[in-house]
Amino acid sequence: MCKFIIYQLTCSHANYTILTMTYIKKDDDILYLIRILNKQLYLDFNKRCEELGITGPQARILLYIHHHNENGEKIRQVDIEKNFNLSKSTVSGFIKRMEKNGIIKRISEKSSIYLVPDERGKTIVDTLAENRNQVVDKLLKGLDEDERRIFIESIRKALKNFEETEEETHVEKH
Repeated sequence: MCKFIIYQLTCSHANYTILTMTYIKKDDDILYLIRILNKQLYLDFNKRCEELGITGPQARILLYIHHHNENGEKIRQVDIEKNFNLSKSTVSGFIKRMEKNGIIKRISEKSSIYLVPDERGKTIVDTLAENRNQVVDKLLKGLDEDERRIFIESIRKALKNFEETEEETHVEKH
């Protein structure tokens, strides 16, 4: 197994290119570690969804519908299309399968059709909430309260850094 990651940075200036290579131990590379953690969380989520008889994308759609319904919002197919950046036909397929499997149901009101979790969907949402707590416990296992606080604060700061960079880039383009 390779213990190093090779990064190649290319800088072009006028008529020449400078190529630099840096060797970083995988265990010390934060981007590699974040990618591996993200993959583990993704695989764990999909495994738990499979045990519930749904796919990961179906679970995300169900959680989206549930969350917005809990906040008094009515969700239509077009809302899912926009939020998940999916085509009308893809979302239609998801909704048909989820409705067929008793996960969601359509409610007609006036001239619109809204989506709500069905009884099985509500049970799945409850189980996913329990699963989420288990995953957070697993993620933070072995960390004391200060380490947990610092871990969460560090993630927030990193996300804020990206938000600020995106805002700066957006301003520069206009």
